[in-house]
Amino acid sequence: MPSSRWRILVSPDVPFVSDIAAQTFRPVFIAGATTTGICFFGTVFAVHHVRYFPEFYGITDDARWRQSLSLVALITGLVAAVSLILLGIFDTYYAHVMHLNLLMETFAGLSVSALTTTIVWWDQVCGIEVFVGLRKW
Repeated sequence: MPSSRWRILVSPDVPFVSDIAAQTFRPVFIAGATTTGICFFGTVFAVHHVRYFPEFYGITDDARWRQSLSLVALITGLVAAVSLILLGIFDTYYAHVMHLNLLMETFAGLSVSALTTTIVWWDQVCGIEVFVGLRKW
C-alpha cells in the first residue's frame, strides 16, 4: 500500500557535509557557518544601507512599499544568518530534527531575502534611470 509521505533514500556511501562535520571537522564547520552567516547579513545590510543612506545615494523619497520590503529583506537576512550559525552548531548527528528545522529556516530566509532585495532594486535594473548615480559602478 503506497504511503502519502515522502521517503528519503540515503546511500551510506555518500557522505553529507553535516555528517562529516559532526564527526571530525566540527570546529571548522562551526567557524565556516558563522563566517558565512555574518558575511551574508553584512552584504544584505550594505546593499540596503547604500540605497537609503544620505551620504551614498540618499533615496529619501522612495516608495513606502520599497522601504518596507527593504526592512523585510533585512529581517529575513538576519533570520537566515542566525539559522545558518545554529545549523553549524546543532548538526545532524546530535540534533537531527532541530538540524532539519534550521535548514528549512535558513533556506526560507535566504529565499525571501533574495526575492525582496530583487524587488526593491528592480527599478534600477529595468526601469528608467532615475538615480543615475546608482549605475556608476
